[in-house]
Amino acid sequence: MPTRVRRQLLFSRTLMALVFLAAGISKVFNYPTTLEYMQSSGIWASSLLLPLSIGVELIGGFALAAGYRPRLTQMALALYLVPVTLVFHRFWSVAGELRQATLVEFLKNTCICGGLLSMYFQQRLLDSFMGGTLVQIRKESYQRRRAA
Repeated sequence: MPTRVRRQLLFSRTLMALVFLAAGISKVFNYPTTLEYMQSSGIWASSLLLPLSIGVELIGGFALAAGYRPRLTQMALALYLVPVTLVFHRFWSVAGELRQATLVEFLKNTCICGGLLSMYFQQRLLDSFMGGTLVQIRKESYQRRRAA
């Protein structure tokens, strides 16, 4: 598969990963506020679940961008999004202007989940002609430069 196509796939994975990386970084820098929000939402063991959530988002985001164990990463992030979306974006239980904003967040998360599941189910096809992890792209690029 041409390097150009591999770079395009790497770019698209990175765009998807940015959502998780940005969310994880935001939680780190706004830790007390996020913890308070989780506790006000009725989340039990918030002080345990927040660091776990940050870890899933940061590690999962980096793994997704790098193409590390892609099927495992895609499914783990998709499964992570299901309870998060159902607990924090309950548009059906709010009214007024907040309902629209909550619905948008709910739909955003369902779209991301759908994209991750699509990537998961198509990963075998991608693997058959891609091998487009960051490490493989850099290695092939290095080998081409060295051979020239």
